[in-house]
Order: sequence, then C-alpha cells, then structure tokens
Amino acid sequence: MNVKDLIGLIDLFLVPLYFIFFLILAYLYKKKHAKDPQVKRYFVPGFIYKIMGGLIYALLVVYYWGFGDTATYFNEVLFFRDLLAQDKTSFYQIFTFDYSYFRDKYQIIGSINNNGFMVTKIALILSYFSFSRFLVTTMLFSVITYASLFTLFKTFVSILPKQHFIIALATLFFPSIAIYGSGILKDAVCIAALGFFFCSSYQIVIKRNFALKHFMGLFVTASLIIAVKSYILAGFLVPLIIIFIIRLTHGIKNSLLRYLLLTITAIFSISLLVVFTDSIMQALGVEYFEKLQDEIIKLQNEYAGMTENADSNFSIGAIDPSLSGFFKKLPVGFTATLFRPFLWEIGSLFTAVSSLESLAILMATLFTIFKTRVRFFKALFSDPTIFMCIIFSMIFASLVGLSTLNFGTLARYRIPVIPFYLMGLLMILMYNQKTKQKKLSKTPV
Repeated sequence: MNVKDLIGLIDLFLVPLYFIFFLILAYLYKKKHAKDPQVKRYFVPGFIYKIMGGLIYALLVVYYWGFGDTATYFNEVLFFRDLLAQDKTSFYQIFTFDYSYFRDKYQIIGSINNNGFMVTKIALILSYFSFSRFLVTTMLFSVITYASLFTLFKTFVSILPKQHFIIALATLFFPSIAIYGSGILKDAVCIAALGFFFCSSYQIVIKRNFALKHFMGLFVTASLIIAVKSYILAGFLVPLIIIFIIRLTHGIKNSLLRYLLLTITAIFSISLLVVFTDSIMQALGVEYFEKLQDEIIKLQNEYAGMTENADSNFSIGAIDPSLSGFFKKLPVGFTATLFRPFLWEIGSLFTAVSSLESLAILMATLFTIFKTRVRFFKALFSDPTIFMCIIFSMIFASLVGLSTLNFGTLARYRIPVIPFYLMGLLMILMYNQKTKQKKLSKTPV
C-alpha cells in the first residue's frame, strides 16, 4: 500500500471523534482524582500534548518523509488482518509463531524483524478498536504510552514533590518523547514498558512494597522489553541487582562480610555485561563483537540508505575490535546519545530540534556538576534511586550511541533514557542542597 493511502477522508471524521472521546475520559479521570494536585494541573495538558505528538509524527511520515517504520508496521497490520479474514492464519499462530514463519510462507518483503513483530501484534489488537485506521491506531498508542509516562511522573514526584514542574518537563512535555514515543514504533512500546517496569521496581526494591500487582507489572513489562529491545532491560538490571543486594546486606552488622558481599555483587554485575556483550550488541544490530569496527561501518552504510534523514549520518571514529577497545569507546557513545547533534552539526530542521534538546541536556549536566562537584559522586552512591537512574542512563546511552550512527534515528532511540537521566541529575542537585542545609544548621551562630 502506498503510504499516502494510510490517511483518507474518513480520518477527518474519526480523528476528531476519537480525540473528543479520549478527552472526555481524561477529564473524567481528572475529576475522579480532583484532590490530587498533579493530576489536576498536568494530566489533561500532558494528555493533549502526547496525542498531538503522535499525530504530528504520523503526518510527517505520510506527507513529508513518505516512508518510515511506523508505516511499515501498520501495513503489516493490514496484511495480517487480510490473512485472518481469509482464514489463512489465526491469532494463536500470530502470537506464538516466529515472524520468520510468516516471512517465508508469504514471501513478505520489508524491514520488520522478530523484535519489530511485537509492535505489529500490539497494533493488530488496537486496530480492532480503531476501524483499522492508521491515525486512530497511532492515537491509541499515544494513550497507552501516556499512561506509562504519567505513572512515571507520579513516581518521580513522590520522590521530589516540590520539583513537579521540572519533572513534568522531563517526562510529559519533552518534545522528542511526545513525538517519537507516541507512534506505532518499537520506541513507544519500549518507553511505555520501561516506565511501568521502573515504577514496579521502585515499589518492590526501594519502597519494599511486595504487592502482587507490582510483581505482575514487573513480569509483563520485562517480557515486552525483552521481545522488543532486550538491551534496555540488560542495562537496567545491572543497577537494579546492585541496589537489591545492597538493601539485602544493609542489615548485616559485620562490615567485612557486608563489603565482601558488595564486592562480589559488583564483580557479578560487571561480569553480566561482559558475558552478554555479544547478545547485547546483536540486539543493537551488531552481529559479531570480534568484527566490531566492520559492523559499525556496515551500520553506517545501512543508515545512509534506509533512514528518513540519511544526510544526518555521523561518525564515532575507529573502534579497536576488542573488549578493552569497546569499553574505551563507551564515553563516545554516551556523548553521542545525550549531547549530540551539537549546534554546528545541524543539517535540517529536525536535527535543529534534536540539537536544542541535546544542548539543554548538556547544560543541565554541566550545571549539576558545577553546583555539586564532589557531592555528585557522593549522591550517586548515597541514594539507590539516583544510582539506578544514572547507571542505567550511562549503560543505555553508551550502547545506543555506538550503534546508532544517524541523528534522526538517534532522536528516536534515545527517548527511553531522557526522563531517567534528567531525573537523576535533579535528584543529585536536591541531595546537594539538602546536604548544604544540614551543614548550615549544624554551624554555630
């Protein structure tokens, strides 16, 4: 199907109708939680912003770029709808068989792979609630991802209640999250699953709330992340396991035994990354760790021919194809994910927007380091939530930056890390402020 055929005259009727319906639901939710100041102030504006972001991305794909992953996923949905209508397949097969089975049997030609097939499955279910319309299905994706982001926002606000406005900017109103995190994309599925996963982890590990719903949330969202982008979960598990062990050993009075267990945990966590490096790199699109430099060049060439913004490719330089060479290059990946494109690398309107976001993240980083100095590291190792957010951000950003060599694609791939990194910086600033206040209160007048 031609990408422009995804939008028709019927959408002029359905999109406003669904928007009004969703808006009524949003106001009903706001009314139900009228005593909650965060819901009262942010829920409806954030909801509208998210819906608009998803629609903007869908319209750009159809009328500006003329192609994109989101269109490919939805064409797959329509294809499977036809197979189901003709009794050539069943929901059981679709949700249990590998994508290669369908690709080989029906000679499907496209960019979908086994990881992306999960997006098709979710969109297929939603298509039955959207009259199989591309824009309406996009709106449904926006609603689901917003539910996760608002839950994440509420969790962050429970940690720093007075900083609700800044937290809202970092989670609900960050432009690229609203746009790329709302479409029919793996990125939207990932940020939705990761938001709920973090909130469940926080309740279990930090708050020690062992309600069944949190364990169920952990299991379901972890399964989704593994199915779509397993390296995200790998990056999150390292700080989570360390925090879990630390809290288990917190009650051990014998300091030697406690530090021994912590050392073993640190070694175990690093070993996890080393052992699963090849698996993580394959999930990122790099097939062989031993041929890392060749794989990076291969990815660069693929991005040049496949992405919406092929003119915005960038280079991370040569990589020594060894474990030590890989780890030496991680800071370059971290910098690329969070701080690039730099202002002098702007090549289009879209890289300009991404560059301004990157500049804001860089300024927030430098401001935090300047204000806290040594306390930056004290805060990192003093608060488990700070540790979780910052260490996950470092791992995730480093891996993505090494394997995503196009600014347009990077703007999408980095969205799961942005709320956690910015929240980590904010918590470090508040830790620093609290520490200063304690020192002043102890100073004799």
